[in-house]
Amino acid sequence: MSATYTTPMFMTSFAKLSKENKVSNKEMKAKKAAKTQRAKDIQRQNKIAAQMDKELTKLEKVAAKEEAKQAKIQAKEEAKQAKIEAKEEAKQAKIQAKEETKTEAKQAKTNKKTAAKLTKQTKTEERTDIIRTICENLGHTNNATLEVTA
Repeated sequence: MSATYTTPMFMTSFAKLSKENKVSNKEMKAKKAAKTQRAKDIQRQNKIAAQMDKELTKLEKVAAKEEAKQAKIQAKEEAKQAKIEAKEEAKQAKIQAKEETKTEAKQAKTNKKTAAKLTKQTKTEERTDIIRTICENLGHTNNATLEVTA
């Protein structure tokens, strides 16, 4: 018994279609070479990026050190300035205290003089009152003004 095998129609159509779309060896090698080249390019770019990252890290460290150094110098300058300002304020306070002391001394002296004048005036008025009282007691009751010289 012999069997006859026939290829179905759709299979023969696919065979023709596949022959039309078949990729040549030359094209395959070109695609493979392009893929390899892309991989090498990416690898090269990654290597360059890593080197740039290292350089950037080094530069950042140097910049951080320099910034710290500048901050330290600025802090010293600010401390010096604060110290100078404190000395100046102390000088001003001392001068102001001296001036206030002088003013208070002058005021006390003036008050003392005024008190002495008031005391003298009061004594004079008391003498006048005493003399008036004595005169009235002795009988001199005229309305003449009494002048007393001290």
